[in-house]
This record gives sequence, C-alpha cells and structure tokens, in this order.
Amino acid sequence: MNIYTVIVLTSLVCGIYAVSPRGDKGVSANRAPFPPLKPLGPPNRPEFCYDHQVRRDQYFDDSFICTDTLKYPEGEINYALRLPENRKYANFMKIASRCFTEENYVTDHKVVNDSHSFNCVCKSDRRIITSVNYSTQRCHIVSPLKQRIYYAKCSGRCNLAYGYLEGYFCVNRGYVNRNFLVYCEANNEAFMQYTHGKQFHGHGIGGFYFMKETLPTYCGCRGYFCK
Repeated sequence: MNIYTVIVLTSLVCGIYAVSPRGDKGVSANRAPFPPLKPLGPPNRPEFCYDHQVRRDQYFDDSFICTDTLKYPEGEINYALRLPENRKYANFMKIASRCFTEENYVTDHKVVNDSHSFNCVCKSDRRIITSVNYSTQRCHIVSPLKQRIYYAKCSGRCNLAYGYLEGYFCVNRGYVNRNFLVYCEANNEAFMQYTHGKQFHGHGIGGFYFMKETLPTYCGCRGYFCK
C-alpha cells in the first residue's frame, strides 16, 4: 500500500470527502423529513411559541439504524475481506480507528478528589450502531467496536439544580460526519444479486458498501423564549 493509497483511505475514514455507495442507492431512501408532534411537558402544559423549534433541535432521523438483533457473521466477513477484489475495503478497515477515539469522549459527571466535581444538566445518552437499513436490506457495520459509530440521543428538559424552569431543553449540540463500511449478506432479502460465485461454508457471500451519515455527538442545554 503506497503513500497515495494511505492518504486516500485516511480521507475516507476521517470524513474529508464522501464515497459514493456501490450498488443500489439506499443511504437516504425513505428518510423522515421531520418527526411527528409529541408533547414537551405534562398533559396540561400549553403549547409555547418555541415548541416547534425545540422538536427540530431534539430531532435525529435514526431510520437508517436497524434495531433488530442480527447475528454478526464474523467468519464470513473476515473471509470476504481477504478476497483480492475486496482489498480496498480491507485497507479501509486497517485505519478505521485512527481518526475517532470514543473512550471518554463525553463525560457527563466527574469527581476530582480534594478539588471539585461536576454534573452535566443534560446527559448525553450515547449509543453504538451495529447494524443499519441499507436500501431494503438489513446490513452489518463491519467490526463495530473498531469503527465505533456512536450517536447521542437528546430529549427532555435540562436538569437544573434550582428546579423546574420553563423553556430549557436538552438538544443536539454537536455533529460529526462519519464514513463507515457495512456488509450486506447474500440472503433472501438481499437487494443485490451477486454474481462473483464466492462462497463461505456452502453459501454465497454478500458485498461491502460505504455509507455516510451525520450523527449528533452530545447533548447540551438551551434556553428558549417567546418574544
């Protein structure tokens, strides 16, 4: 792998530019433009002038995330990555963890002995993505603990020490563009008919695809007011 290849692959992983997905276009298909209305407080709370904006600021279209429990075909994926025609995907995975390190990325609370402590008024509920909906198929994030595709789920009100105060909500405050590699199996729901003829333990193997998503990274408190 020469220096040019390393630069290109590093650019892909770090999100410097996007990679067009191979095969069926499915990255943004059937994505919801805006969430359904939901209450922002108790049943007797009236609507405020800023409620629509709060819903927008808390919203993240996670329809591309597959919530089904899928068995990760580790042996099949490792075998497929070793095939000569998949060398570029194998090279991508070699540097997939160099740009993003998620350990202690967001700290909601901390105690420093004999010094100080802090608690965030909005907890950043960060979740790892292990499988996705790509086109009409459920696919796997390749080596999810290595690629580490996380997102934050922000909702509710700010946990202020002085109690309830109308207009202060936890919203998405930071975003990151992530390019990542997924693997789609050659099964009954596959959108692509693979003609390479490669097999693993008696059944056909699938294919690799690049996806790009903009993900919220942490939650912050924001005050909203009516003029």
